[in-house]
Amino acid sequence: MHSDEIDVQRALAYDKNSKERKSMWKDVMNKGDFAHNCKVFYGEKGEIIPYKRPSKATDATNYAECSTS
Repeated sequence: MHSDEIDVQRALAYDKNSKERKSMWKDVMNKGDFAHNCKVFYGEKGEIIPYKRPSKATDATNYAECSTS
């Protein structure tokens, strides 16, 4: 779906089961999840996608961004 994206093309350049490819996919997924979460947080519809997904249903309000202090 996003084969025209530079990050996706870079990931596809590696062998299927290589560590580099898995790492690149993880980075792409994290960037996408972050962009989605920003949209949800600032008023658009949807659900927050936590980095670590709990094994049982949990309310999204239990998750918050890290403080920088």
